[in-house]
Amino acid sequence: MKQNNRLKMREKPRVDLPNVKCRFLQLEPQEMRIIPAEEGSSAFRFEGYAVKWASINSHGEQWVKGAFTDLVNAIKAGTKIVHMYYNHGWYNYRYTNPAMALRIGKWISIEEDDIGLKVVGELTPGLWLADQVRAMLEHGTIDGFSISFYEPNPQDVEYMEGGKYIRIHRGDLYEITVCDEPSDRDARTTDTDLNRVKSMDDMKALLKGHGFDADDLINRIKNFTELDEPPKKVESPLAWVSELT
Repeated sequence: MKQNNRLKMREKPRVDLPNVKCRFLQLEPQEMRIIPAEEGSSAFRFEGYAVKWASINSHGEQWVKGAFTDLVNAIKAGTKIVHMYYNHGWYNYRYTNPAMALRIGKWISIEEDDIGLKVVGELTPGLWLADQVRAMLEHGTIDGFSISFYEPNPQDVEYMEGGKYIRIHRGDLYEITVCDEPSDRDARTTDTDLNRVKSMDDMKALLKGHGFDADDLINRIKNFTELDEPPKKVESPLAWVSELT
């Protein structure tokens, strides 16, 4: 059986930590957004895609739609919990501050759709680390997701293009983390969504931030709008004749 070196840990894990693989995944701009708090609630919510089917991450792995069907069903049945951390704090705290191992919130919705594994998260109100993460999310300082997954069974892994990358058809997650720097460059997150656009300057800044020539794009949109307008009725030069009869 072919050995999959990509799924090996980068170092031997401690025996008291879950034996999972951590992957920073890509998100398209604006695929993570801030959800306004419900009336009377101080909880901070955000959503985005923790996995995208079209993405091949920097470790040469691609998840297939349906890979998390069992996981989603187990979550709905109440037999499985996927945790939320900041920068894989449960694992990386040994290099930083032990307090970073705190769970910062909970995932209140995890579902598959045509794009990927869509998640809705809620930060724990009053928790100092969650408050720091919230500030960074709102300001756009941090802009990534990452997953920690258990090594899949060999029969659920498909080698593609002579082993250049693999497709994973079934997987299980330990946690989904909010992170600083995703390694798969397609997947960036941002808290800047259309609700924050209050003026033309805001729109231009948003477009420029994603590499668009704002003025050119806006002019193109205006041209499309003008083409969609029905043609004005042209009066016949002999219309006055019918008025006399």
